[in-house]
Amino acid sequence: MEKNVQNQQESKNSNLRTALIALGILLVLALAAMIFFIFRGNRLNTEKENLQETKVELNEENQQLLTEKNELEGQISECETDLGNLKADFQEQLDEKDSLLSAVQVRGRQVAQLRDRIQQFKVMEDEFEKLQINHSVVLAEKDSLDRYISQLSDDFKSLRDSVEKSRELQVYNINTLTRWDRWLWADRYNISKARRVDETNIDFVVAGTPFSTPGINNVYLRMIDRHGSLMYPADDTFENDETGEEISFTVMREIVFDGDPVPLEFTIWHDGLEPGTYEIEVFIDGKLKETHEMNFE
Repeated sequence: MEKNVQNQQESKNSNLRTALIALGILLVLALAAMIFFIFRGNRLNTEKENLQETKVELNEENQQLLTEKNELEGQISECETDLGNLKADFQEQLDEKDSLLSAVQVRGRQVAQLRDRIQQFKVMEDEFEKLQINHSVVLAEKDSLDRYISQLSDDFKSLRDSVEKSRELQVYNINTLTRWDRWLWADRYNISKARRVDETNIDFVVAGTPFSTPGINNVYLRMIDRHGSLMYPADDTFENDETGEEISFTVMREIVFDGDPVPLEFTIWHDGLEPGTYEIEVFIDGKLKETHEMNFE
């Protein structure tokens, strides 16, 4: 009986050692897993810091564009002032030419009277020749004024077209970020291999000028594949202002423009892409504003 008790004690000790060894192995595995996730977390934090730095750079570029926009508005104001001054100068010159033409007409009547005086034919003939010379000068000046008026008209049309262009909304800083959402230990952003791209994030800014009209606008985004075909077409269409045709789009967003820049972000999910060049087109109310290319291996 004592031997049975001893065997039972040894069996318990053996089971205890086995349990301790298994517990030790589990602790080692848990420690290894913690170290792996710590390194993985550090790597994701580094990627996040890089993305934040990129965002800061884009904000600086946007501020620079706003500064250039303000300078352009100042130049437009100066051009409008100069145009007004030119109009006033032209009106003054036109009045002077009218006065000159009136004087020429008076001289013409004087010549007609002198023709009736035969005894003063020589004097009348000399004055007639002078009037012909003056008439030629006036015609030359009139031709010069006509050319000047034509140039002013062309300049005014160019300025008017430029102002109309400045009233339209524009698209700035198209940025694309691809993402691979399959493996925890692989690079998940800025994916260059087409077969690994699961989604594409597209962001940009819609902005205008002080001449832009506030209101509701439709922003259409079209994603074109490497064959030139529209990807993921929506059920609806919109009219292309340039061609007049109805075209499809990938996604649409309605915005309310109140004078301040409007940031927009679109997410497009993919089910496998092919290598090649893809193009992003952004339309605002039927007008093509900006394009952007993406290249995949």
